[in-house]
Amino acid sequence: MVFGLQISSEIVVIGALTGLTYAILGAGLVLLYRATRVINFAHVEVGALGGALFAKVTIDYHWNFFVAFAAMLVFGGAVGAVVELTVIRRLFRAPRLILLVATIGVAQLLFYAQAILPGVKHIEPYPTGIHRSMHIGSFILNGGHFMVIAFVPAVIVGLGIFLNRTPYGIAIRASAENADAARLAGISVKRVSTLVWVLGGVLATATAIMIAPLNGTLVGLPTPALGPGLLMRALAAGLLGSMVSLPLTLVGGVAIGIIEAIALRNSTGPGWAHFIVFLIVLALVLWRGRNVVGADEGGNWSLTPKPKPVPEALREVRWVRRLTPIATGVAIAIGVALPFLFPGASNLFLLTRMLAFAMIGISVTVLTGWAGQLSLGQFAFVGLGAFTTVALHNRGMPFAIAVVYATVAGVVAAIGPARSAAKVDVLKAVVTD
Repeated sequence: MVFGLQISSEIVVIGALTGLTYAILGAGLVLLYRATRVINFAHVEVGALGGALFAKVTIDYHWNFFVAFAAMLVFGGAVGAVVELTVIRRLFRAPRLILLVATIGVAQLLFYAQAILPGVKHIEPYPTGIHRSMHIGSFILNGGHFMVIAFVPAVIVGLGIFLNRTPYGIAIRASAENADAARLAGISVKRVSTLVWVLGGVLATATAIMIAPLNGTLVGLPTPALGPGLLMRALAAGLLGSMVSLPLTLVGGVAIGIIEAIALRNSTGPGWAHFIVFLIVLALVLWRGRNVVGADEGGNWSLTPKPKPVPEALREVRWVRRLTPIATGVAIAIGVALPFLFPGASNLFLLTRMLAFAMIGISVTVLTGWAGQLSLGQFAFVGLGAFTTVALHNRGMPFAIAVVYATVAGVVAAIGPARSAAKVDVLKAVVTD
């Protein structure tokens, strides 16, 4: 008992084993970041798709566990290669902001592919290749834990040898440090990028297969999406090493696993554990994020797009000079005409939703276009405003006034992130100068 918390060696062991899986997932995230200077939001979804397919072939088609495991690692690498060749390669010199959005789109496509995958015919625990158990106090180490003990250290050692002792690993490190210098030395940076994405897909798939038994996943039952929560843990592990250091990523993954295990042991549900992981990520962003910004600005990548100026000849054209008011007038005319062209309550509701989403899109455009930032939490402000409006209206406040109060609440909630972003912008300017 420490500060009222139940902490024992059993909890620490279980948490450390789970944290090792976060570590190798974070290692893949760090490798991809070092190669592309962008956080790959599709990283975990590659593993989730491979993990779902693995359960299908082992349970319904009775594949041998280790044969299926090897096949899924190849599958994960192939998915990573396809994503790199079809999306990343085409945006290789694009601003990192555009590439970040592209990985979000890829994550959605992979999530859809997992959703349409035929489900297993029987409800069973997620398969594991080792069938033995051992008691540690009140806890039981099962086959999933022994899988982690057997595979994760081998993966970590193999990854270290690959990066430090092989020509391909040295090429990855060289390209991550300075892409232009690596290109002058005869290294194909694009080929290295493909290799890193293959490696990232393999690590993500291995993690998904090994972590599912630890979470007690029952195949065939609806479960929460694997990707978002697991991505947050991998991101926390990577941020401890400023998205650069693999040893610190290993330490971060183990630490996150132990903290999560302690939180789960001392709470009645997973909510507190998720909240604590979120706070850790937030603290690491504020603490280590400056090092990441400095590395980005000192490299060879552009974060945001640089629009080309309007040619001098076009500036003298009358309709070009008045393009903004013309486009605004056309948009207003279309908005007024649509309810008359598509009458009916259902169509009116659909058009209203379209308008609401358009307003959300405008807010993102203002933030990105004017401040050069991309907020992945923009919809949280939408939710805050909606819930505040409903809560005030249900307590008797007129709807219009409730909307005003909800807007003020959204502004107040945005002040903290805005101040942090302003500090980062100042830091970027100092680093650039």
